Amino acid sequence: RFQGTMDPLALDVTPGGDIAVAGRLTGTLTLPMPAGNIPSNGADLCVVRFDSMGNPKWGLTSDAAGADEANGVAFLQDDLIVAGSYSAVLTIDGNALPKPKTSDIFVMRVQPDKKVKWMKSYAATGSGQVGALAIAADGTIWFGGSYAGELDFGQGAVGAVASGGALGLYYASVGGAEGNSATGHAIGTPAAVQQITAIAV
Repeated sequence: RFQGTMDPLALDVTPGGDIAVAGRLTGTLTLPMPAGNIPSNGADLCVVRFDSMGNPKWGLTSDAAGADEANGVAFLQDDLIVAGSYSAVLTIDGNALPKPKTSDIFVMRVQPDKKVKWMKSYAATGSGQVGALAIAADGTIWFGGSYAGELDFGQGAVGAVASGGALGLYYASVGGAEGNSATGHAIGTPAAVQQITAIAV
């Protein structure tokens, strides 16, 4: 029996049957041992890994003062890739990402023992949201969604979008091994609202 309020926003399953669920947690999620209690600090991202019988192995959340959520999850070998957005300094398993202007995009790799192997952020001058995540056969991580303002994937700002409620769409890739070599493309049309909600590779 699970107790607490978690909004599941993404799910993936390994060939061996392990299940990963990611989303947004408010309050404390109580899971059977060994996962135990997973507290939140308001509205925080949450990832729970289950075995093939549906028994929780562990749960992971953030320690952030603002709102954050995990909108995508996918298995890369036996690790988990998690992507989402955050609005304050984001700290997970001792890894910290800087405070964004409004909301930035994050991608992280979580090992089977719940340790975070790496965590990266991609800055937006307005806001950035994740709408889809997929893993290519070569291990490349692809993700996409919507943004306002401009986005920076480490190679300079791309995709200026007019203010006043307009949203552009973006898609990006990053190497799965260490989270390096990010490249991204952004498309914005003034006064339009656009978003990527699915990716297939």
